[in-house]
Amino acid sequence: MNDQRGMEKWLQRFLDHLVHERRLSPHTSGNYGRDLERARVWSEKQGIGSWPELRQHHIRGYVAERHRAGTAGKSLQRELSALRTLFNFLIREGEMEQNPALDVRAPKVQRKLPATLDADQLAQRRIAELAVLERA
Repeated sequence: MNDQRGMEKWLQRFLDHLVHERRLSPHTSGNYGRDLERARVWSEKQGIGSWPELRQHHIRGYVAERHRAGTAGKSLQRELSALRTLFNFLIREGEMEQNPALDVRAPKVQRKLPATLDADQLAQRRIAELAVLERA
């Protein structure tokens, strides 16, 4: 199947599998569908006509392009998870031999530092704690 209709067909079969066999919620399967449709459209623009044609360097290129476009690290992790799951399904169905997304990592997610307290805030909290201890 080297045409986009083949990619669409396999994508729909995969989404049906998620809903009917794995019993994922409509919200989760909808997220998978949106993420994978985005990857399918990107593949089409790259001249890739079927899921089995995708190689690891394509997946890395897709993730890099999405990252440059400002997609958050957590979103990229979710998209990679969707691709890995699709490829595992295609392997199980005999359409692919290996998962090209297996060793691709998303950019690290930035973690927010905890808020700090100034000296006055710390003193107020300590006074409140001592007041509670005195009542006990």
